[in-house]
Amino acid sequence: MGISNFFKKHFTSQSNIIAAEEEEEESIATDYEDIRTATNRIIDETDYNKAESLNESDQLSRQRSDMLYEDRQRRIASFDPYSPLSIEISAEELTSTEKYFLKHISGQPVTNTTVPAYWFYEYSLDYPKIMSKLLSMRYLGIGGRENCMSKLTVPELKAVLSNFNLKISGKKSDLLNRISENITFSELEEYFINQPRFYYLTKLGEKAVSDLPESATKDIEFEDACLDCIMRGDVKTAYKLVCNREINKVIPRGLGTDWKFELKRGLPEYKSALFSAFQKTEINLPSELVSFERQFKACCIFSIMLGIPVDIIAKTFRRITETDESAITRAVLIRNLQKFQFAIMEDIQFQSINN
Repeated sequence: MGISNFFKKHFTSQSNIIAAEEEEEESIATDYEDIRTATNRIIDETDYNKAESLNESDQLSRQRSDMLYEDRQRRIASFDPYSPLSIEISAEELTSTEKYFLKHISGQPVTNTTVPAYWFYEYSLDYPKIMSKLLSMRYLGIGGRENCMSKLTVPELKAVLSNFNLKISGKKSDLLNRISENITFSELEEYFINQPRFYYLTKLGEKAVSDLPESATKDIEFEDACLDCIMRGDVKTAYKLVCNREINKVIPRGLGTDWKFELKRGLPEYKSALFSAFQKTEINLPSELVSFERQFKACCIFSIMLGIPVDIIAKTFRRITETDESAITRAVLIRNLQKFQFAIMEDIQFQSINN
């Protein structure tokens, strides 16, 4: 499916998407503060900008970090995977963000599950809700380590082989192959019987993440919508999508940036003019990048809007162009992204001073 068609299908109205998400959140009752309310409360209670000394500021900063960590852990611990929330089974495919989370949670222990903070603050993760969804829709199962052997470390795999008097030499892939060829599933079940339970991908889950590409944002729908706008010359709409995304984060990026104001104001005219001029200007690219000039320019602009480094946006360039190291080396791609991103940023800085 082309980026343009994808945009029409998934992003006909950003406000409709936001409204649908809010309605879905309200349909599931919880006995604790939602992540946004709790986080804002903690930030307000530990406002180190009001500290009267550097020492007090440092103490409040540490207190905030501890309180946020405790709140996240409480949300994780409050979920009982054997009694998930009542979730309406949907025929719709998982979003790309849900697929990335599914891939992350696979191989995690049922108790003491590790979930990085960005899932809560950047993606507004409702842990009980998403886990209930993945379990209820049979993307995720619970079982012993025999169900997620690829998540085991090399020493753990060697311990399994040693227990069955098999060779322990070789790379991880060799160890996994040796286990699958010589040890039955029932024997592995018996071996792991007294060990903790883990989340594992079911066949449906494996299919869902099998072709999951690398992504700059773990939100392919959002990326494609923005890139479609940029490549059509509609940089202002792309910027609005970026603003909406930041508004809907629990902790937006950009210290002190008022994203609601940014959304209302829109992309400044001088930035819009610079981006448009860059898209229309013929640039000097190495031969391997010439046929992807349109996508290359779009990724440069998109990375500036998102405020992300070129090594991250390179993942999106790889995805939309379906190129690999053999077609365009990482060094060539990164060097040119840096060159043109820097040139645009210099122009933006110059224009901002004179506007």
